[in-house]
Amino acid sequence: MLPGIGRAAGQKGQMKSNFQREPDMHPKCADKNALARSVARAIPQIGAWILLGLIVVFTLSPPGLRPVSGAPVDLERVAAYALLGGLFSWSYPRQRAPFLVFLVVMAGLLEYLQNFVPGRHGRMEDLLVKAGAVGMGFALLAAVELILARGVLQWRLRRRSSKP
Repeated sequence: MLPGIGRAAGQKGQMKSNFQREPDMHPKCADKNALARSVARAIPQIGAWILLGLIVVFTLSPPGLRPVSGAPVDLERVAAYALLGGLFSWSYPRQRAPFLVFLVVMAGLLEYLQNFVPGRHGRMEDLLVKAGAVGMGFALLAAVELILARGVLQWRLRRRSSKP
């Protein structure tokens, strides 16, 4: 017999296993919610990488091709980089520190590369705004997770204490 698979004591017929799955389903997908969890994790990951790609394209494009919202340029930078930091923080919760460093280094590299684009210029002030916004995105997501975790914990405690 294979480990984890055997007949229950006194039962005839069907074999029992430690996991129930469809015949052609991979064991990692045995949990019906595993696919939903992987899709839920993939959506912000895809969004994070697409946003990073858009930031690279718009940062290194000539000024005339850069989209303009009418808001102050620093506000546009803060919004884009804070969203980027939040998406990467959400997408990769176990690798937050490396991705924080990666995004700050990427912002520095893009500022440097702007010096080679006609009509663009890389400045230290812009880098500081972008790095701060990335950190703000990571911090905001951590705060939201903490608030949600406390709320769920308190809800569970109230639910347990109300049971007879």
